[in-house]
Amino acid sequence: MKKFRICIIGAGRVGSALAKHFYSTGIQIEQIVDYDIKKAKNLAVRTNSKMFSNKLDILSEYTNIICISVQDRNIQEVVNYFLEKHIILNSVFVFHTSGSETSEVLKPLKKLGAEVFSFHPLFSFASEKINYDLLNTFVAVESDSRRAINFAEIFCKEINCKSIVIQKDKKALYHAFAVLISNYLAILLSKAENSILNKKSKIKPEQLYKPLIESTLKNIEILGVEEGLTGPIVRGDNETIEKNISALKEYYPELADIYKSFMKLVK
Repeated sequence: MKKFRICIIGAGRVGSALAKHFYSTGIQIEQIVDYDIKKAKNLAVRTNSKMFSNKLDILSEYTNIICISVQDRNIQEVVNYFLEKHIILNSVFVFHTSGSETSEVLKPLKKLGAEVFSFHPLFSFASEKINYDLLNTFVAVESDSRRAINFAEIFCKEINCKSIVIQKDKKALYHAFAVLISNYLAILLSKAENSILNKKSKIKPEQLYKPLIESTLKNIEILGVEEGLTGPIVRGDNETIEKNISALKEYYPELADIYKSFMKLVK
């Protein structure tokens, strides 16, 4: 296949991280588009992009991949723009980076000649200022088109990532688990900081719990999920469980309910 030349639409947290990663793996960043022209320019400079703009009026003739990395609610707006301007997309692969939306929202672009798929890195992007290492990151890809899936898998290898194909009807569930694992971990660490650590303490919750989190992942990696579980629920230590629930009820009753819900999943 000819050299990958990509247009990034959206220079936010995800778009910026992906653009920098693509560039680091030898992908030509053909164009950066963002409503905020300063963000577009800054990212273009970082990735040696040939073009940057705050409008999609001109699409580089060399572009053969388009990455739509805007908020979910704005994907349709981008699609509508391509349709209204009747921008020809023959032999162009178009993907969005939403975790919950499927490729269905991009389907109208097939009328313009595009192949479409969804492309979601299983990664947490918190800030444009952080230089993330995305090597070997898993990317969930989804499409009705076998050609698009084949391309997505080839593209993932090219950028040193690993692809996993998700069925369209399981995309929302896949994303729900990603949210539970990522966001709720951050919330729990925040509550721990407020409740357990002294305000004068120099220890941060991420420092305190990092060995626990890493050892849990290590156990699961070596033993599998079921055998890697530890703690009072696995031991059947009802007395300790009741103490845990009682303490949570006193300070965070919502978490007590969550604790009990997770107990049911383990048993």
